[in-house]
Amino acid sequence: MDPEGRICYSQLTPYEIRKFSDLGSQLMAIYRENDFMVRAEVQTTGNTMRFTMPTGSYGFCVLSDGTMINSILVGKDQQSESVPGSFIDVFRADGRLLGSVAIRPSSLLLGKDGLDRLYFLEYGEPVSIVRYRLEK
Repeated sequence: MDPEGRICYSQLTPYEIRKFSDLGSQLMAIYRENDFMVRAEVQTTGNTMRFTMPTGSYGFCVLSDGTMINSILVGKDQQSESVPGSFIDVFRADGRLLGSVAIRPSSLLLGKDGLDRLYFLEYGEPVSIVRYRLEK
């Protein structure tokens, strides 16, 4: 929820963030053109099924000033020098993209605390939970 009590969420895939009023009317939809969102792939062979994790939004939160943080985890086969394993997109409350920040090693946004510090599950060695403060 944002500071005014509106419901905000991000879809796993395709890239879309929506904001709704407390009565359920859609107030905003954010679509971001990209070349990194690849849908899940399912392969079946006989009685075996193989599922490839899709690139998508795996964490989302709204800060106390309405800033929206969308955490993107990129599938291993889509990662490259220009596309990191994970990053966050930062949007103003009005939906304007402020910027993107690569997260290395790959990390997943878990949420925030009352002081707007962000908590990430970091996939390094060892796996750990780390806390950051976003500087705009």
